[in-house]
Amino acid sequence: MFTPKVFTSFLVLCFLLCSAWANFALSQNTFSELEASEVYSSELDIVNGKRWYFDNNYKGHPFFYDDELFEGNVTFNGVNFSHLTLTYELLSNELILIKEVNNQIRELILNENFVESFVLIHPVTAMQYSFERKKLSGVEGKKYYQVVYPGETTCYIYHKKVINNRVTGNYMGEYLYEPVIYIKKGDEFKGCTNKRTFLRLLEDQKKQIRKYMRRNNLSFHGEKTGDIARVLQYYDSLTP
Repeated sequence: MFTPKVFTSFLVLCFLLCSAWANFALSQNTFSELEASEVYSSELDIVNGKRWYFDNNYKGHPFFYDDELFEGNVTFNGVNFSHLTLTYELLSNELILIKEVNNQIRELILNENFVESFVLIHPVTAMQYSFERKKLSGVEGKKYYQVVYPGETTCYIYHKKVINNRVTGNYMGEYLYEPVIYIKKGDEFKGCTNKRTFLRLLEDQKKQIRKYMRRNNLSFHGEKTGDIARVLQYYDSLTP
């Protein structure tokens, strides 16, 4: 687990490495445009009255995928900003922009009311993860959802982490990953959190789906989005 000091040093190192790559460079024009759009405050790490900090009292981390920094693109009210350095915090579901201010690295929470969509690009694998902020029919409130499968049986994932307050070693608790997968059935989206409820939503083709998953060694998990997309594509091919 990172201490605040180590975590800050980690961010500084990552920022300097990213700055060395042209596609990770954060142009002054981009920041000027973002500031002009008032999507965040220019006052250090204060963003619309909110301050972000890393709580190291818990085992693990609160971030999407792992604790890497991502290159990213964000769309605000129809305007796309690219080559940003981002991280996505799942405990409070906040998209965070990493910015250098007065030779210090600051973490700026982007106001979700301005965010329409964003793409995170993994710095090692170059895998792209696309997200939209939207209201799903049958699901309460607007949230950030990863687009998993845009076909007939549309699928989104709401990534989230919660805190288990059971004391473990030197920690007050730990971060637990608890994604919810939403599949469109009829006019509404239905949520599922395990393979059993996932297959229940595909009840009309459940036997074929089971065989297909077993034959292709596919699993059901929030981080296995490629497997889920393949299953739903196969399901759509079976459904007239």
